[in-house]
Amino acid sequence: AKFDPAVRVMEIAASGNFQLAEYRENTKKLMRETVVEFNSLDDLVEKVKFYLDNEGERKRLAKASYELVLEKHTIHHRAEEILKEIYG
Repeated sequence: AKFDPAVRVMEIAASGNFQLAEYRENTKKLMRETVVEFNSLDDLVEKVKFYLDNEGERKRLAKASYELVLEKHTIHHRAEEILKEIYG
């Protein structure tokens, strides 16, 4: 099973775009509720239809994921985490 989201989830969030992503166990842990996930083809189709009809919700989620990635998931944040692990 795949647990962590693909790097492109962060890249898409940083670009300020809405995204539908394949379900990964840790996506919500990292991105909260800002990334819409699907579990099957039927689920994907249903969510595509919903979000195509709901531009405001797409924009809200895109903005929220953009703000979250800038607040918590930049290269600076990762470097700080690595240094804390190494040096305490």
